[in-house]
Amino acid sequence: MTPQVRRNCVRAMVELQVSEWRSCQLIGISRSGYRYRRVAPEGNEQLKADLRVMAGEHSAGGYRTAWALLRREGLPINHKTVHRLWKEAGLTQPRKRKRRRRTGESVPVKARHADHVWTYDFIHDRTVGGALRMLTVEVEYTWEGLAVGSSMPSGQVKAM
Repeated sequence: MTPQVRRNCVRAMVELQVSEWRSCQLIGISRSGYRYRRVAPEGNEQLKADLRVMAGEHSAGGYRTAWALLRREGLPINHKTVHRLWKEAGLTQPRKRKRRRRTGESVPVKARHADHVWTYDFIHDRTVGGALRMLTVEVEYTWEGLAVGSSMPSGQVKAM
């Protein structure tokens, strides 16, 4: 129950001089909800300190890892409690970084002289007479074609 609702209920009892039951009925809350006092569980500060230590030791893990470690130590604790304490302690799990993929736009090594960098490419095409498969090998610095082969088995490709 929010403090505002509690104040409204007390105000209704004092100003209107009605009973607790009637003021709760006017506001639309239950009497048990009005009388409820939250009991803070003991030992939360120690658990938060333990969670901070675990977060430092297992930096890649989150609250679930911490919960599993607490359970292994023999502490009967609910995962929801661990999550709540984890958030209250201000702990976070690092976000997973996206894997950077090469797009093929940049050249990894720039050719500085002849025979420094060679490029190869497999070319596939279909004609009326059948399939045409070719391997081209070029020197990147001069763009001179070193070899062109067609319909070669893999052993010959490796030998080039």
